[in-house]
Amino acid sequence: MIVSKCAICGGKVEEWEVSEEVRIGNDFVIIENVRAGVCVECGERYYPPEIVDRLRDIERSIRDRKTLKKLTLIGSTYRLGYDTLSEAINDNLKVERGRRNENLNNGRCGLCRLAFSGIRIF
Repeated sequence: MIVSKCAICGGKVEEWEVSEEVRIGNDFVIIENVRAGVCVECGERYYPPEIVDRLRDIERSIRDRKTLKKLTLIGSTYRLGYDTLSEAINDNLKVERGRRNENLNNGRCGLCRLAFSGIRIF
């Protein structure tokens, strides 16, 4: 293990296998099973030098479009602007307005449920 104590928060660092994302233009490549030290408190990651070198080599090689074509396509990435998100929420609320009482569940409204349905709001 590269470190045992997190430099950010002082938490315990454990060795895990993680996934790393590399962005190439509009494409994302997920590199799985990367060995890293991960703080159990804040999630800060620490990599041994040989892992960092290998990740850089992988990133350089996948910048070649021919290499990208050899990878397994697992999904799509969508871009959503703030205005589009606001319109989608407003459209959802118009449909749900008549059933607002049904949308209340443990103190959460339909809008809050939308935030927990996998949509990440930045």
